Amino acid sequence: MKSRHKIVVPFPSPAPPKDALYKFRFQPPTSVKLVGSYPLKATLKTSRGFVIDISVTMPDVHLSKIVRLTL
Repeated sequence: MKSRHKIVVPFPSPAPPKDALYKFRFQPPTSVKLVGSYPLKATLKTSRGFVIDISVTMPDVHLSKIVRLTL
């Protein structure tokens, strides 16, 4: 995705140890929606381009049981 779409996923440096008690995995988002001024065609163009607000809903499989109880 980096070369094609210029999207970079930040990752901590140094990387987590191999014996970390958590795992990384990818699932596509449940939904992705444009919010804010861009869908209303009321956004301003800055010297760096447009600012676009995006609402991303994560699948439940990414949330632990404890986190689900607090939402």
